[in-house]
Amino acid sequence: MREPGVHRPPGATQYRSLSDKRRQPPRPWPPNHFLLAAQLDRISSLSTLENVSLGLLPQDRTVTALSWNAFVIHNDVEGGSPFVQAELVHGMTVVDQPDDVATYFTVRERLRRDAIYDNDARAFRD
Repeated sequence: MREPGVHRPPGATQYRSLSDKRRQPPRPWPPNHFLLAAQLDRISSLSTLENVSLGLLPQDRTVTALSWNAFVIHNDVEGGSPFVQAELVHGMTVVDQPDDVATYFTVRERLRRDAIYDNDARAFRD
């Protein structure tokens, strides 16, 4: 089974923001600590892949941008301009206006700056 988001075409950068709040199940469900641990272990394993950069946004850290939707930035488009695919509530949307694409680049860079990575992110789950 292929992991969603790990197998991307060259030039496509996917960004999904994860906060440690996602580690908590929605109420009123009782916590299933075994399931959460397994999910975190899988994410930790994926973070060691060469084509994956995993950044976590801990709750106690100031975040300078929010992204309510997952998005993929296609910035190495042969013979074309960069564009973004955004997963909105009603479906996938393609953003191709330069000013709008620039907004996604700005959000990505702010979230990258605010996140913790690599060993710090893997240690955070423990």
